[in-house]
Amino acid sequence: STQSTWGHRAPATMVLTKAQGQCPLTANVTAPHNSVVIASITSACLQGFPDGEVFRPDRMLPDKREDLKYKDNYLPFGVGPHRCVGYNLAIQHLAAFLALVATSVEWERRMSAGSDDILYLPTIYPRDCIVSFRPLNTPIAH
Repeated sequence: STQSTWGHRAPATMVLTKAQGQCPLTANVTAPHNSVVIASITSACLQGFPDGEVFRPDRMLPDKREDLKYKDNYLPFGVGPHRCVGYNLAIQHLAAFLALVATSVEWERRMSAGSDDILYLPTIYPRDCIVSFRPLNTPIAH
């Protein structure tokens, strides 16, 4: 599911904020007033989930509903009053796009030694992504 993918590999890996006062981060660490605090969305998305580092789309199925049980840790779009107003639109747009692509094209990804490595830029990217697309029912040119 898209939710499981975003929780396992959040597209935006961190968020920066300015401490408006003394900001306790842990029992032993407090960020001073006006300091920049960088929160890890990736780390937060894994907290609470059993085997959070493992990609398991079944987490979101109705019999488990881990997305609801750990909803405050699922942060690709924020949480509470700071949740992205475009969340529902993004989910629906991605579902429609994936349905269109899945029913109209065939794709093939060629794997290399670095295919599973992730580059951390403003968002995450695969180190390489060599993909070829062709319309369904089109013969392969040799």
